[in-house]
Amino acid sequence: MTGEAPLRDGDRRGLLAEIVRFLGAGAVNTLLTLGVYQGLLWFAHPQVAYLTSWLLGIVLVVVVYPRWVFRVPRVGARSGGLIVLSYLLSYGLSALALQGLTAFTPLSPRLGVFGAIGVSTVSNYLFLRWAVRTASPNDALARLCLAMLVAAVAVFLGWRMTLGVDLSDESYYLSFIDGWLKTGIRDGQALALHQTAALLAYPLARIYAALAGGTDGLALFMRGVYLMASALAGLSFFAFARRVRGRTVSVMAAVFVVSFIPFSLPAPSYNTLGMHGLIAALSTFGVYARTEAMRWAWLSAFAWMVATVAYPTLGAVLAVLLAACLFSRPLRADPAARRYVLACIALQATGALLLLGVYGAERLQAMLAFTNASLQVTDGLLVRLGRSLATVRTHPSFMFLCAASVVLGATWRVSGGRRLVVDGLLVTALVALHAAARITGPVLYASAHDAVLLLGLTAAAFLAAGRLVRRNADHAQGLLDGMTALGLLAGLVTAFTATNGLVNFAVGGFVAGAFFVLAALPAEATGKRVPASQAVLLGLMTALLLRDAAVFVYGEGPNPWIDQPVRIRHGVFAGLATTPDKADAIARTTSFLERQPGDSMTVLGRLPGIYLLTAARPVTMSTWDFGQQNGAPPAMDALIRQFHSASAGRPDLLVVVSDPWTRAPSGAALALLDEYVPTDTLRTTAWTASIHVRGPASSGALPVP
Repeated sequence: MTGEAPLRDGDRRGLLAEIVRFLGAGAVNTLLTLGVYQGLLWFAHPQVAYLTSWLLGIVLVVVVYPRWVFRVPRVGARSGGLIVLSYLLSYGLSALALQGLTAFTPLSPRLGVFGAIGVSTVSNYLFLRWAVRTASPNDALARLCLAMLVAAVAVFLGWRMTLGVDLSDESYYLSFIDGWLKTGIRDGQALALHQTAALLAYPLARIYAALAGGTDGLALFMRGVYLMASALAGLSFFAFARRVRGRTVSVMAAVFVVSFIPFSLPAPSYNTLGMHGLIAALSTFGVYARTEAMRWAWLSAFAWMVATVAYPTLGAVLAVLLAACLFSRPLRADPAARRYVLACIALQATGALLLLGVYGAERLQAMLAFTNASLQVTDGLLVRLGRSLATVRTHPSFMFLCAASVVLGATWRVSGGRRLVVDGLLVTALVALHAAARITGPVLYASAHDAVLLLGLTAAAFLAAGRLVRRNADHAQGLLDGMTALGLLAGLVTAFTATNGLVNFAVGGFVAGAFFVLAALPAEATGKRVPASQAVLLGLMTALLLRDAAVFVYGEGPNPWIDQPVRIRHGVFAGLATTPDKADAIARTTSFLERQPGDSMTVLGRLPGIYLLTAARPVTMSTWDFGQQNGAPPAMDALIRQFHSASAGRPDLLVVVSDPWTRAPSGAALALLDEYVPTDTLRTTAWTASIHVRGPASSGALPVP
């Protein structure tokens, strides 16, 4: 494998012009082949029509693209063969995308082809550029291996998006969008601050609902939105890595970034959108620091807006970065740093105005009050810290892995990057620690979260040792150290402002891990071979993350891709695979709710997904019953009583849902139940649902405490 130097400014300008030419030629090619495809659909199978139009397009590609797009004067036999191979790879990916879109979503072949075109556009550019610009057979092999790695991970993640149905957390995130599609944002009653993340994805959901003619398959589509956000974060990370490392390491590092799925729950939530926004913000800031091109400053500022709208407490990380730009000795006199601060302030103000315009000041204040009451954000920090430390203390093996990670991080900073043998031993030790964590865990809910904490401890020790051993203190290494430190701060913010404490360290802390993996690898020198330790580290760490995503599916007991998976065909969860019992429970509950009178409902219990199984609008301050998780703090209970005492807070139906993990109703829930009478009950293997309608209090009503 040959070494590659970081990308230069002239290369970037030429690359941008090349992409513009490719898009222009692609537009002409797409119009021609799309017309042929749509015409053939009248009498041919979609795959036959697609293959025919693809064969027609390849003629234009072979004749026009090398000379006009890539500025290659002539194409030899080897490049011609590589063009054919690249187009075969691109066709396979796009055909797979078309099959998946038409099989797992409500999209028809006439609409699904546009998704296939998107896949084809990206893969065509990458594969064709590889085909016509390979300088040697070895370089061609290296590029092919990287392309196959990216394609394999993309296919795996695309398949992973179809696994599992979660009626708890994922349905909670989705219930904001589902409720807005039923009532509109302004008429919605939800007050949980988590909905600001859903606001970012809502426009895409509106487009999908308009194209699909409803919300069938909406959950799978939103997982596609998650995958898009993950890909954008990976591309941003690649853009930065390419400025400080060679091509091979940069591609593999970007793949590592997209392979981590927080909680193994691939949904656009405050956790995932906040994390992806943070990765993109820091990565594009790093590019700006290397180039001082203002477009990267604006991209970073926009990503910060996304991150802080999705996860508001990440604003603390941004504040530290801006303070460093204004007051730290190396940056306070730099005009580029001041321009960056102004760009971030402008976009943060834009985000604030967006929220004010959508919700209004009074509702935002109510959202803050309800969220603080339900999550105990301001008065539960010490409790969460103590609970998290107690969890770790009860697992001696994990405590040993934590201590070993600290020692490894310090050793890496002192000894790493000098000799290939030493680097190999360090990589072996790191991978062994993370493999052992998979065997002894999970401790922090999911094995991937254990791994991120271990990686964060390694990164922290790596930085601390760097303060003592000032070696390789060039601009790139200093930038990487700063990014890693900000990632560690983000991990602490997400850990101690979330209900789950240290479990949530992974949301922000993974950013530190990603930059540490990049910082721990020495930069390649042009003309030298890429050290095998770099590829081994990134490859094995990526493999472990993908393993985590495959073996643990959030919201499922048995893994649905092993235990007789059943594909749901109708409703919001259409296209997702789950276990036979859960698929049956969803189908029966949907039919059960369709038979009930009334157009509004409140669910009492721990499953927000029940709201997604009916056309009735939700009447609730939060589709997530926080009392089921945190108990019922007096402040929250009082707010819920006040809400339901008003006429607008009285639904037509109460649906009382219970499963083996359901707690007793809160005082506010019992008070509401006292004014309704039971009429019908459904029992499934997964849960029981009872319908209550307005009426005089029944004699057997539970007393309000």
